[in-house]
Amino acid sequence: MNTIEADVKTGKPLKVVGRVSIPVYENVDELVDAESSERILTMFNNANKVRLMGNERAKHQVGKMGKNKRFEIGFELLFNSDVEGIDDIDAVRANCIGSYDVLQETIQSGAVQKAIDDYINDEAAPVEETAEVE
Repeated sequence: MNTIEADVKTGKPLKVVGRVSIPVYENVDELVDAESSERILTMFNNANKVRLMGNERAKHQVGKMGKNKRFEIGFELLFNSDVEGIDDIDAVRANCIGSYDVLQETIQSGAVQKAIDDYINDEAAPVEETAEVE
């Protein structure tokens, strides 16, 4: 088992109010020796719940995505559909093949970024409620 030191910060603006030693277990046996089974299970179940709920939540928050996800969407749109504002899409696709830099530059272009934004807006649009079937 190792121990790391970490500053405890609070307030706005953040200021250091203390310092704590945090045990870092190197294997499960060390953890089991140091903590009770009940505490381990409780902490794992709480963390697992937060992780699984976060994973599900992320599926429904298309608008809050990072650059990597936008790049993936741009790639899919570029190679699987026509992008408004790009006249000769086949030539653009051919230029992107074999050059990551050209692909990245193309995905960063205004036309593809607009297509990504449109896609995100369509995906993030509220789902219409359907009437109940009797």
